[in-house]
Amino acid sequence: MTITVMPSTIGHLEALFAGLPAELVLAFTAVEPGAPWTDRARCEHAFFSSAELGAAAAWCSSWGPARNVYLRAMPMHARPGSGRGTDEYSCALVGLWADVDFDAPGHKRGATGLPLPLDVAAARRVLASIDVPPSLVLHTGGGIQAWWVLDGPAVGRDDTARARLRELVARWGESMAEHGRRLGVHVDKVNDASRVLRVAGTWRTKLHDHVLTAPARVLLAEVGVWPAGIAHERPWRPGPRYGLDELGAAIIDPAPTVTQPQLEHVRPPRERHADDDFGPADAFARLPWSAVLEP
Repeated sequence: MTITVMPSTIGHLEALFAGLPAELVLAFTAVEPGAPWTDRARCEHAFFSSAELGAAAAWCSSWGPARNVYLRAMPMHARPGSGRGTDEYSCALVGLWADVDFDAPGHKRGATGLPLPLDVAAARRVLASIDVPPSLVLHTGGGIQAWWVLDGPAVGRDDTARARLRELVARWGESMAEHGRRLGVHVDKVNDASRVLRVAGTWRTKLHDHVLTAPARVLLAEVGVWPAGIAHERPWRPGPRYGLDELGAAIIDPAPTVTQPQLEHVRPPRERHADDDFGPADAFARLPWSAVLEP
């Protein structure tokens, strides 16, 4: 079978992972629409190095519209025993990301209670509110996914460094949700270190009300010289690119949660009277004998 690899697929992978140390592990997942990620027959994982991006692009393209294909945003220090790897496997950062869904079949109302952005234009307003423009944007058919690509991969060589990278990812996700909140819309945090995102040139198909949506190609958008320049410049390097400090400085903290104080009902002090200590025995003592003794 001949596999057609879209130029955007290899361009996307090169933009993120070219220059990454070859010993690190890249993970990709292909899952049937509506299938649980624990179903190994309908959800498959594949692993490559940065020296195998052509093979990775071919694997992603081989599924066509039959499966949704994802890349693991953070490379790993080792291949996991099962699945795509937990957060603890994540050891490097090639960029930071945002995933802004809009109101489309297959998407539910956000957990915050806020509505999803109405359309692509509303989703783009979230990106426009961020101080630093993204390096590349993907239209997924149900939203937009943006990447802020680093000027070089940040690799955590020990547990402390890896924890700091994961913390930056967590803070960035909180910041993306806060940008949405300030505009009155829900934006997912997507700030776990094992996060997967779409691959350009692959297909999006959702199961909505037990019916498959029409497949939609995941497209790169507004990327400067793309696609004419890619034949002359490999790997493709979209701009702008950022340092970790630049992206860290662009993070906004979420608004503090305001909790209502728990009010305790305090009874006002009661004025004391002479009879306050008057008990049942006192009442009995005051009875006349005629009320106590039988007639």
